[in-house]
Amino acid sequence: MTDLVNSGIFVVENLTRGLPIPRSRKLVTAFVGPAPRGPVNLAVTINNIEEFLANFGSPEHSSRMEQQLHQYFDNGGEEAVIVRIVSSDHRKRIELPGMAGPLILEARNPGPYEYLRVSVDYDNIPNDDECLFNLTVHRLRSSAEPFVDEQEIFRAVSTDPSQQNYIGNLMENAGLVVFADECPAHRPFVTSGLAVGEEVSYVYCSNELEQLAPPGDYDLIGSENDTTGIFALNQVPVIDYLAILPGDPLGDLGPVILFAAERYCKSRNAMLIVDPLLSWVDIESVISDSRLEVLRSPNLLVYFPRLRTFSSTGSREPASAAGAIAGLLARNDTGAARFGTRGDTDMMIRRRNRASYTLEDYEVEQLERLGINSLYMAGPGRVELRGLVTSARSTAQVVEWNSLKKRRAALYVIDCISHATRWAAFQDNAAEVWKDLNSQIEEFLGGLYQSGVFAGSTAGNSFYIKCDIDTNSRLDGQNRRLSFVVGIALTRPGVYLAFRFQHDHLGCVVSELGWQPGFALSA
Repeated sequence: MTDLVNSGIFVVENLTRGLPIPRSRKLVTAFVGPAPRGPVNLAVTINNIEEFLANFGSPEHSSRMEQQLHQYFDNGGEEAVIVRIVSSDHRKRIELPGMAGPLILEARNPGPYEYLRVSVDYDNIPNDDECLFNLTVHRLRSSAEPFVDEQEIFRAVSTDPSQQNYIGNLMENAGLVVFADECPAHRPFVTSGLAVGEEVSYVYCSNELEQLAPPGDYDLIGSENDTTGIFALNQVPVIDYLAILPGDPLGDLGPVILFAAERYCKSRNAMLIVDPLLSWVDIESVISDSRLEVLRSPNLLVYFPRLRTFSSTGSREPASAAGAIAGLLARNDTGAARFGTRGDTDMMIRRRNRASYTLEDYEVEQLERLGINSLYMAGPGRVELRGLVTSARSTAQVVEWNSLKKRRAALYVIDCISHATRWAAFQDNAAEVWKDLNSQIEEFLGGLYQSGVFAGSTAGNSFYIKCDIDTNSRLDGQNRRLSFVVGIALTRPGVYLAFRFQHDHLGCVVSELGWQPGFALSA
């Protein structure tokens, strides 16, 4: 039986009417980019580095994605979503000879590190049946380590298309292999001894490594209609941070992918972690770079400098710190219900590290004014994240959006409310529904107020909710469409940032309204 992930079916649970909105959950970081092997354009959730290695890693290739995940989990990250991107669909093949020609199978996942082996036998198959056979497929850890990571077994399958157990139909849902050509009329021969000492004989795919060109920016962007690239993240309900690895390890993300990723993060209530440009070698090169104008958004977290790590040749090279920063922020719960009371108590990156450039205190202040966070050498091997600003810091946008802490708090509130109130899209737009919505959201925001998330001294000047005939009168009397407004005070009591939530059967659209004093006074 094939699981839901491999079948392409994705199930997302929403809260039902009357249930409280949870005020605590794990923070989720998504990593999009090249990896040695594994499924492509499929969002896979992992909870530790071992799960990454089993699905995407290879002992023969230490990837940048693996390094980012080590940083992430070492620094406190608990849940990550991986989307592997490739530039080519070249797949390894296995040919199984037979009386009517070979049965040719192809690895479902592309790439040179996808190692498979296949076994054919006729156990418990009638001797006079020329179509039935058993097929076993193994996915191996590497060419040098025949450790079986996954296996699929197809028993008593047939090469006859008229039969219910036709191998072609079963292969449509296989997770490891697919047909590379038409199925021959007769079954393949039993696999014979290709490896000494094995109780079962196998046919192996080629061990030759055919290196693929790195994915480009448009591969990383992908297609919303096809759910590829960054849009593969539509398969998961929540992301808080997004880190994108450029296809070229010696290149930067281009302006097109940065623009697309920023827009996507805005639609998902998430923050994009942006690595320093490779040309940023000192504070002067950062300040004078005209490309800073592209990096102006409250949904971007930019930092400088990179970390300095050992390369495969033993030399020290600048490396991304996106995984370490995401793990550090997750460790400090920078968007959850405890956001307001815990503070930024531990901004030190774990394990011994060194920044690729040593910042002075005044340079940290300069970068903060530019909307750039700093990796500061706080002692030998001790790197501290300073600034905690969004890249909107140097613009004239809403002052609350300068602070990473406040921006993440607002995004967290918006995301929780928009997901938990989806039930309202499938109810009549009526007074009893408005009352239930008001109660559900008030209980949620009241709990956040008690945790110290908001600036007000009382619940009355910390937040408000308005869901009534005023917020719904312009919806043309349509049922199953509903609108309400929520205001939250993040900086000063009674000074609200207001957001309109509008639900229909397609989803929830959230728009920022700014301060709405009339709504606040009537709440």
